[in-house]
Amino acid sequence: MLCEKCGKNEATIRYSEIVNGKKTEMALCGECAAAMGLGTDGGFGLGDLFGAGTLFSNIFGAIPDARPQYGASHIEKRCPVCGASMSEIAKRGKVGCAECYRTFKSELAPSIRRIHGDVKYVGDAPAKSEAENQLLEKKQKLESLRRELREAIEKEDFERAAEIRDNIRKIDS
Repeated sequence: MLCEKCGKNEATIRYSEIVNGKKTEMALCGECAAAMGLGTDGGFGLGDLFGAGTLFSNIFGAIPDARPQYGASHIEKRCPVCGASMSEIAKRGKVGCAECYRTFKSELAPSIRRIHGDVKYVGDAPAKSEAENQLLEKKQKLESLRRELREAIEKEDFERAAEIRDNIRKIDS
């Protein structure tokens, strides 16, 4: 679905707003959402509700934003290859390079998992040599057995878990 504001980019954010009882919904791309001041960090702080100039600030008085505030001395982590920061990636909705995935792994993994269901690529692999194919098959078999082992342990089927453990040891050695 395309962004309802610019009509060019893929919509990644669903925005709903209720003003005077009238509900408005829009599908927006990250750039348009950022331009509208809708953070792409997945949430908002208390300052967004109680900040100066809002209805709640008139009733309760303004309180500081609950998000961390950084002064001029704050140095943001950057990718060593392309120089992108996490805030720039969030603003653009795109990583700068392949190294960004390693540099910002802990920050990107939850979003990737939410969007794709997992953080590992499971599609077709490029053509490889026979030795590489055998190594990949061994790795996939071990991963599958380890998953079965976790499930057997969770179900408290310890006899099956012992069999799986022995199979893992055979393949791993």
